[in-house]
Amino acid sequence: MYVSETNAVLDERRDLEFPFLFKVGKIGRMALRNRLIMPAMETNLSTVNGEVSEDMIAYYVRRASDIGLIIVEYSCVDAPVGLGSPNQLRIDHDRYISGHYTLVEAVHAEGAKIALQLHHAGRQTLSKWNDVQPVAPSPIPCKMMKSQPRELSTNEVRGIVEAFVRAARRAVSAGYDAIELHAAHGYLLAEFLSPYTNKRTDEYGGSIENRVRIIREIISGIRTKVSATLPIIVRYSADEFVSEGVQLEDAILIGESLDKAGADALHITTGIHETLDRNCDPMDRPQAWRVPYAESIKQRVKIPVITVGVIREPEVANSILENDRADFIALGRALIADPDWPAKARTGQVKNIRKCISCNVCVDFYTPLRCALNAVVGHERKYEPLPLARETKRVVVVGGSLAGMEVARVARLRGHTVDLYEAEDHLAAGQFSLSWVAPGKDKILWLRDFLIHQMHELGVNVHLSSPVTADSLQQLSMDAFVVATGAKAVLPDLKNVNGNVVSAHDVLSGHPLQRNTAIVLGGRATGCETALTLAKQGFNVTLLSRSPARDLASDESYVNGRNLLRLIREANVRVLTSADLIEVKNNEAKVSLSEVDAVESIPADNVVVAWGVRPVNNLYEAAAKLCDKVFAIGDAREVGNFQKTIYEAYVLGMRL
Repeated sequence: MYVSETNAVLDERRDLEFPFLFKVGKIGRMALRNRLIMPAMETNLSTVNGEVSEDMIAYYVRRASDIGLIIVEYSCVDAPVGLGSPNQLRIDHDRYISGHYTLVEAVHAEGAKIALQLHHAGRQTLSKWNDVQPVAPSPIPCKMMKSQPRELSTNEVRGIVEAFVRAARRAVSAGYDAIELHAAHGYLLAEFLSPYTNKRTDEYGGSIENRVRIIREIISGIRTKVSATLPIIVRYSADEFVSEGVQLEDAILIGESLDKAGADALHITTGIHETLDRNCDPMDRPQAWRVPYAESIKQRVKIPVITVGVIREPEVANSILENDRADFIALGRALIADPDWPAKARTGQVKNIRKCISCNVCVDFYTPLRCALNAVVGHERKYEPLPLARETKRVVVVGGSLAGMEVARVARLRGHTVDLYEAEDHLAAGQFSLSWVAPGKDKILWLRDFLIHQMHELGVNVHLSSPVTADSLQQLSMDAFVVATGAKAVLPDLKNVNGNVVSAHDVLSGHPLQRNTAIVLGGRATGCETALTLAKQGFNVTLLSRSPARDLASDESYVNGRNLLRLIREANVRVLTSADLIEVKNNEAKVSLSEVDAVESIPADNVVVAWGVRPVNNLYEAAAKLCDKVFAIGDAREVGNFQKTIYEAYVLGMRL
C-alpha cells in the first residue's frame, strides 16, 4: 500500500476558499479547468540525445492532476546551433515525436492540458555544448556566456522561421494542445525583440514592428501550414534590466503587435542571462513582484495574459485574478517544491503547502533537476508513491531541527510511531534557527512553519525541553533511533589575537558586540551573510577570505551567491580576498594580502570567525549499544546544505 504526502482526500471538494483560481479559463479554443499554469522550466531530465525520458514523464505526470495547463520545458527547434544547454529537450526532427507523444498521453490521462515551448538559444549558448558558433540578430556576445555569435543573414532568419513552424507541426503530431514561443530571457527570439541585441538594418531590425516581425512570421507560418486554430502563447520579457534593452513601454507595444498577429495569450516575465537575478529570482525578491508588468500589458491587449514571478501563496494568486491584474497564474518553482499546491489550495490545506523559498538549487545547466525542499524531484519513479510500512516501528528522533523534523515527517507518513525529542523549548532550534536571520532570508521561515505544522498535523509525539543523554537513552522504548543533533560552530584558539572573538553563530544569535568595527573571517556563505548582517546593524565591516575572489559564497547556489555579493557591496562591506589575519592588538588587525604582497592595518573591535561547524553526534555510540537500527543524519553525520540534509532525511524516513 502507498500513502499520499497530502493529509486529506484531495478529490473531496470543500467550499472553495480561492474561487478565482479554480474558474474555467480559455486560451484560444483551448479550455482549461482552472487558471493555474505550470510554466516551462528546464529539468535536464531528457536523454543525452534530447529525447523525452521516463524520468521526465514521471516528473510532469506528478504535477498534472490538478493543474490547468503544463507548458513543457524549452525544446530546441534547430540543433545543434540552437541548443541552450548540453542535454536540452529537442523537437527538431521527426524522430522526437514518439517520445513527446508518450509524454502528452500520460499528462492527458491526469486531466491537464499540455503545451510545448519552442526555443532557439541564439547567442546565449556555449560553443562547447554544440561545437558550432552561436548565431544572433547581431554579432554581440552575451556577457555571461561570452561566446562570440555571428550575425544571421536575412535568408537564415527566414530559415529559422521555418524551423519553428516545422517544430510546431511536430508538436501537433505529438498531440500537444498548444505551443509557446520562447521570446524571453535573452534567447534568439528575444534578441530580435531587443534593441540591446538587435542592431540590424534589414526588415528584421530597427522599429518595434520590424523587431517583432520574426515572431509574426512564425505565427503566420503556423496558421497557414500547421493549424489555423492551434493556441499559440508567446512568452517575452517586459523588462530586460539592461541599458538599451526592452522596457515596459516597449513591451506594451510588443504585446499589441503580437495580439494583432494572432497570438492567443501573452506570458509575461523579465530578464536575460546578463540579469539572471531578474529571471531566476533570488531569495530576497518579494512575492508577485512581476505582476505590475503583466497588469500594464493586459490593459492594452484583448488576449489573455499570464503572470509569473515568486507567486507562492494561494491568497496572493487569488487576489491577482480577483483584481483583474492577469488572467492566469503561472506557478513555476512553487510546483517543483510542492506538486500538490493546486490540490491543497482547492481543498483548504494551505498550511500543508510546502512553499518554495527561492534557494535556486533547481537552477543548473548541467545536472538533473533537484529541489532542496522536495527530495523526490527528479526521482519520482524511484521514490513515489511513498510506501506504507509493512511493520509499524517505534522510531525515536533526537533533534527537532531540519533533519529531525523531515525524517519524523516521512516516517510518520509511512505509519510509524514517532517520538521527537528536542532539548530547547521550541522546534526548529539549533543551526537551522540561524538560517533565516540574515537580511533577505525570511522565506526560510515558510519551511520552518511547514515542518512544525506537519509535526502536529501528522501526530508526531513532540517532546520539548527534553534533552536526551547517554543515561536517559536506556529509558526509551525504540525500534530505530535517529541522531539529528546538528552541529556547532568551530571557534579555534586564534594565536596573536587579543580582543573580542566570537563565532558567526554568536552574531546571528544576537550576541552583543563591542563598539562599531568588525572583521569577519571566512568567505563562504555564512561569512558573507554575517558580514551583511553586521553592516545592516551599523557596523563598519571588513570581510576577510583566505580564498580568491572567485570562491566567495561559492557554497551558495549561483543566483543567490551572486545576489549575496551584490548585497554586501551595496552595504559597503569591505572585502579582502587571498588575505589572512596576522594579529589583533589594541583593537587593530594586521592583515597580509598575498596577491599584492602587502600588510595592512584595519580597525577591529570584534573578530567574528565563520570557519565552519563540526557535527554533534555523541549519542550515536551509546544508542548503538541499545538498538540495532541507529542512524546519524544531517549535520550530525556530515555538515551539508538544505538539499543534502532533506534528501538524506527523506530517504532514511522512506527506508525505516
